[in-house]
Amino acid sequence: ALDLIDAALLDVTEGRCDRLIICMPPQEGKSTRVTKIGPLWFLLHHPDWRVAIVSYAQDLANDFGRDIRSFITNHAGQEDTLDLGLRIAPDSGAVSSWRIDGHRGGVRSVGLAGGLTGRPADILFIDDPVANRERADSEVYREQAKNFWRTVGSTRLAPGAPVILVLTRWHTDDLAGYL
Repeated sequence: ALDLIDAALLDVTEGRCDRLIICMPPQEGKSTRVTKIGPLWFLLHHPDWRVAIVSYAQDLANDFGRDIRSFITNHAGQEDTLDLGLRIAPDSGAVSSWRIDGHRGGVRSVGLAGGLTGRPADILFIDDPVANRERADSEVYREQAKNFWRTVGSTRLAPGAPVILVLTRWHTDDLAGYL
């Protein structure tokens, strides 16, 4: 499954795919592969891309942003580590919003209730728009995810920006079903 995900992410990187939905059960590695390693991969190839990461909760979105930022910081050529050639801009290192030094690209992490106003996205990752089965069974939470897409996510995309949705399918009327 992870090999198939890698191939799909490569298709996005090379412009062959601009809408990708990845559905897998919990704890299969999809979020690590797609929403942690994926943005790093895209920034390595497109350091000017403004990456937006969205999840059901701000703290989970922050975790994604923090992990990507840490990977860049920990692989900057110090003490025989791999040098990715990326540096975090010294004036923007918050876990929820940071840039690549010398480039306009970086990561902005928000929860579904958060906003991206004034923040265009060159690529949008939506990872787990609902927390669990109980919330997926709630029409209120399903509508929250759809409303985010209609009013925030889809309106903040730069021209040609790819969108990657990662989730466990808990309900047929979830965001993947809607899209």
